Amino acid sequence: MKKLLHRFWKDDGGVAMVEYALLVPILSVLMIGIVDFGMFINEKMELDDLARSSVQYVLQGGDYNSIQSEVIAQSNIYNKVDPQELTVTVTPPSQSCECSGGTTIACNSGTCPSGDYKRGFVTVTITATYKPIVAWPGIAANKTMTGTAKMQYNW
Repeated sequence: MKKLLHRFWKDDGGVAMVEYALLVPILSVLMIGIVDFGMFINEKMELDDLARSSVQYVLQGGDYNSIQSEVIAQSNIYNKVDPQELTVTVTPPSQSCECSGGTTIACNSGTCPSGDYKRGFVTVTITATYKPIVAWPGIAANKTMTGTAKMQYNW
């Protein structure tokens, strides 16, 4: 009996298989997490790009009410997933004016000190919902992403 136990204890056949069986689930979860996080970052960057495109559209004379059909519906983020699963909301562009020092002034009646000019800004904020690949414990099932762009134009 002692010889049998000693031989069994010294036998290292199958050790690699046991190590593989123990590590594969951990590495698989880690890989899925990395891919999921990468997809989130990619969609967040596309949402920021979409906000910049929307601001450019408004500054070039586009109508705010047609941002959804003219800019968002043509984008990668909108065409990548099922439209019923993508919730995109656009806040109306806001306009603000300021002088070079950052002093906020009224866009219609405000004036800057001599030698300075009035700068106008248009800001567009777009919100979308990201659904992760896996429901991770301790992390919300849906993550709200916000893309904001603010562009200056000379008044």
